[in-house]
Amino acid sequence: MNDRAFPHDRSPARPDDVDVALARAMRDRSARLLEPVIVHVEPGRSDLSALVEGTITTVVGLPGSPLADQVPDMAHADLGQLRSLLETFSAQFARTLYPEAPGAVSRIEDLPSLLDLTYDGTTLVRGVALLPGVDASVARTLWNGGTLDPAAFRCVEHVLDVDQPMPSVTVMLVHPALSDLERAVLERVPGHVSQLHVQSPVLAWPAVTYTLRRIGNAGLDQIAQRIFDWLFNRDKGQDQQDQKQQRQREIDDRQRRERQDIDNAQARERETVDHRQDREQQQIEQRQDQENQDIQQRQQRERDQLRQQQDQENQRVMDARERQAQQDRHQQEQQQQQADQQREQEQQRQRHQQENERINQQHQQERDRQRQQQEQERQRQRREQERERQGRLIQEQRGLIYTEEPRHEVRIFDEARGMPFDRDAFQRRLADIDFDALEPTASAKTLLRLRSEFVRIGMP
Repeated sequence: MNDRAFPHDRSPARPDDVDVALARAMRDRSARLLEPVIVHVEPGRSDLSALVEGTITTVVGLPGSPLADQVPDMAHADLGQLRSLLETFSAQFARTLYPEAPGAVSRIEDLPSLLDLTYDGTTLVRGVALLPGVDASVARTLWNGGTLDPAAFRCVEHVLDVDQPMPSVTVMLVHPALSDLERAVLERVPGHVSQLHVQSPVLAWPAVTYTLRRIGNAGLDQIAQRIFDWLFNRDKGQDQQDQKQQRQREIDDRQRRERQDIDNAQARERETVDHRQDREQQQIEQRQDQENQDIQQRQQRERDQLRQQQDQENQRVMDARERQAQQDRHQQEQQQQQADQQREQEQQRQRHQQENERINQQHQQERDRQRQQQEQERQRQRREQERERQGRLIQEQRGLIYTEEPRHEVRIFDEARGMPFDRDAFQRRLADIDFDALEPTASAKTLLRLRSEFVRIGMP
């Protein structure tokens, strides 16, 4: 190990030291673009334990390696064989950790190839290394299941020799089994910020291993936890920066509104001065019009009073005639009412008899309808019980995907095997979050952080 890799006055276990070592190793190298093969692994596939749902698994294969070349086809067709391949790569990598291994490299600067994977400008994985004696290197990063654009993935290889053969790069998008709530949250996220669906960045374990060789007997689990804490705190700092920018935008908007109010007040003042004389002239003209109108109304009232007196006299004559006619009509109406009452009594008796018959018929129809509904409800319950039984059988089969226990033997850096995913606990935590109170972008970040608590990647 080069003693200049880290100063002696600080621990090399911190993630910023890994970043420094990677930057120094890539500084004088040539860079070239690689075309990754994008493979979708849908939920519900058999033996999904070969991968980790809700992750982006990157496999960088040694040039000309027949094993690495099989990865894309196996991801499509045979996850069982893919699992065996990943375990083989993990075992090969574990052997390189010992100095006596053939072709072992002690410094990250001596690795012939280091690769970075980005999505839409966001770094997903840093420092994937091609190691002597290892057919492929594997790195994973978390994904909340949101829509991703395959064309946005970009792989850059930093090499010591530009003439060395190019490795193969397979990016497997392992879709998580999403609930209705997760789908609703992800559908709210705008398409132009799809990078919020992935976690960034993740340091590839080969780079971390070679950088942390000087740790000696320090616990690897403790180191991994410190790296994960650093990544989480950096995401938290980004959220605080977003909040600060949001507050600045609110201040700018308030100042802009205040300036607009001042401009409006000045415009109203100018309008008052310009139109004051016009309003005074209009008021003079209105008063003259009102006086003329009052004279006309007074003359009209006098004419109306004379006409009203004539109308009243005519009305008295007509009222006398009308009273006599009313008396005659009243006598005729009394006679007609007596005849109508007799007919109404007979019709009422008939209607009462018909109503009783109709009520009896309705009661019979209601009893028939209730019997039919009870029979339909019994049939529906039988169908529902059958669907529940079929659902339990399917759930038991699917449960094998998520409840597989890890092996009893443990390999160092065994990335080929993921930890069991407790879906019930995940859904309980998911239900406690008020996504309606969050912005779409904040909802995507929250969903990704929650999944990071239940999905473990990297060192077991």
